[in-house]
Order: sequence, then structure tokens, then C-alpha cells
Amino acid sequence: MSDKPMSRAQQWAQQLDAAGANEEEARKVLNTVRDDPRATEADREEFHYALAQQSFIWYVECMRGSALSEEDFERFVKEMKNPPEAEA
Repeated sequence: MSDKPMSRAQQWAQQLDAAGANEEEARKVLNTVRDDPRATEADREEFHYALAQQSFIWYVECMRGSALSEEDFERFVKEMKNPPEAEA
């Protein structure tokens, strides 16, 4: 395990993950992100970026109807960046 301390955004993400489907706990974490007086704008941006990435992964998994492996996700993103040519 690394000796590097976790960033505030990583701590929030870990807390949100621990909240799971408990809406009350998840709401507390999100309110903490919003209200933490020691948090910088960069802290919040890092958290929101990570949350957006994870939300996109969940969306893709829902559309596929199955979980994505890391390889599947990388292939999906690659195809989005360089879509196959439309066949005539």
C-alpha cells in the first residue's frame, strides 16, 4: 500500500462507495462535498470528474445489460473516438 495520503476527492469517493444504495448516507457525502469549507475548487472538480466517469460506466453497463471489464470499456471508448465507417 502506498504511503501517499488520499486526496480529499478520493476520500469522498470512498465514502460515497461505502454508502452504496443508502440514499441518506450518499446524500450526506454529497452535502459534505458541497459544504466542506476546507475543500478547494480543484478538490470538488476532481471529485465531480471521477463521479462523471463512473456514472458513464454505469450508463454503458445498463445499456449493454452487463458489467464491463476494463478491456471492454477501453474498446468501447476507442470505438466512440473512432467509430467504424458507416456502410452504404
